[in-house]
Amino acid sequence: MIAYIIILLGIAIIIWDIFTAGIFYPIGVGLIIAGLVYLVYPSDLLAISTGLVGTILTYYFTFKLVRSNYEKLTLTTEEIIGLKNKVGRVIKVLKNGYLVEIDGQEWTARSEYPLKEGDKVIVVEEGVVLKVKPLK
Repeated sequence: MIAYIIILLGIAIIIWDIFTAGIFYPIGVGLIIAGLVYLVYPSDLLAISTGLVGTILTYYFTFKLVRSNYEKLTLTTEEIIGLKNKVGRVIKVLKNGYLVEIDGQEWTARSEYPLKEGDKVIVVEEGVVLKVKPLK
């Protein structure tokens, strides 16, 4: 009976965490793991230790995933150099320029010529904002 209560408490914490945008769902995962272990093998020490390990691993992998998805991309001057004369295409017209794709990377660009989405362009000047012109 206690195993079912622990599992339900874990589920309740996860549901509560969804609506509050908190960081407590790994505790819910740990409680569910502890409840399942206790259901199969009723040992307090084993249930608590596996629940703690499950909680710690869930926190670790969650924050590792979040950190990898939100690392800021920074480019050095050396990485920007080498784009001159590369060919790309306009993927979006912006308010003050264009978003172009060159070698699978998106760059902000400006042009003296009017461009539209799908136009092929060539880089004529490098920098943080590229200068491009239409490819003939």
